[in-house]
Amino acid sequence: MILYAFYNAPLIELARSKEELSPRFVDDSLLLAVGKTGQDCVNRLKDMMERPGGALEWSHTHNSPFEITKDALMHFPRSVNDSTPPLIIENNTPNGTPTPSTATHQIINPMNSHKYLSILFDPKLTWKTHTAKVIATATWWTTQVRRLAKTTSGISATQIRRLYLTVVVPRFTYAADVWYTMIHKPP
Repeated sequence: MILYAFYNAPLIELARSKEELSPRFVDDSLLLAVGKTGQDCVNRLKDMMERPGGALEWSHTHNSPFEITKDALMHFPRSVNDSTPPLIIENNTPNGTPTPSTATHQIINPMNSHKYLSILFDPKLTWKTHTAKVIATATWWTTQVRRLAKTTSGISATQIRRLYLTVVVPRFTYAADVWYTMIHKPP
């Protein structure tokens, strides 16, 4: 794990202003841009990818190509009228000069949901997609525990409770502090 931190250090240091962020976890990368409009954010992300010392240069120098099919563009708009254009990346040769055989244009279209570190994000942060996944996961795990808890041939109630609390509950409450809002009355 510590070797990934050293390997990815240039990518973590990619952000150059308070409107840019580039956190990493092992081999999962994220580029975050803040702007007044979707176009501002797309322009900032394009710059983070293509500038000297940017993500594409790191990819070439570390012989670690980005898998564009796994890339996602998500916009968290401030208003319903704000739209996000696709992100078009010009991926050149390692020295930065385009040649007809190596220069490519890669288009990343905006998505309605995306999974990052096992959390499903949506543009309005309503967590509906993730909540549906959590319900499905909880149902599946509860069914599996129920199969083990048969009254005649199953394991004891104490063991079922221990299994439920140590395996099942952590499976469906993963990162709950991010997506779960407690039921409360507004002041």
